[in-house]
Amino acid sequence: MYHKIEDEFLEIEKIIPIDSQNKDTFSYSYMKLLGSICIEFNECFKNFAKCFELDYNSPNQYKTFINDKFHEFINDEIIFYKLGCEIQYFKPFENWTGDNDLWWWEINNAVKHSRNSIDDGQIKENYKLANQNCILTALSGLYQLNVYFHSVIERNSTSFDVLLLPSPNSKIFNFSY
Repeated sequence: MYHKIEDEFLEIEKIIPIDSQNKDTFSYSYMKLLGSICIEFNECFKNFAKCFELDYNSPNQYKTFINDKFHEFINDEIIFYKLGCEIQYFKPFENWTGDNDLWWWEINNAVKHSRNSIDDGQIKENYKLANQNCILTALSGLYQLNVYFHSVIERNSTSFDVLLLPSPNSKIFNFSY
């Protein structure tokens, strides 16, 4: 599913090019894509935890799982590369410890539950937070999670069924080792 979501992002990129001037650009397409990324993120994490015989289903449980099992995960840096675009670096899980939540997950919740809200008498346009920078960060996080998940499945598999799983390769992301 990651590849399908990445392809949708690349279709939007034909209209809204990746550029530092567009990092705050928001759109209905980005808003919809953020929801898809977060749904897939949630599903992937549930299945990832099941590899360790854990039944988790919330971001706080995922955070505990990741911090316990994969200490380097939150500090991994993902590089965005695409011909003709500036190279960008993302740490989609940076500071995902203690009481800190994933900022892009929080934006998804804000958009999903209230595209507009009133805070201290001021209208807050949450939908505008689903911008290019948010999408790139969330998508890089989904990529990172898929790579980890796939590597655990490969290491623990004793059958050839693992070869049938789609590779987590990306057209636009890689780890910046």
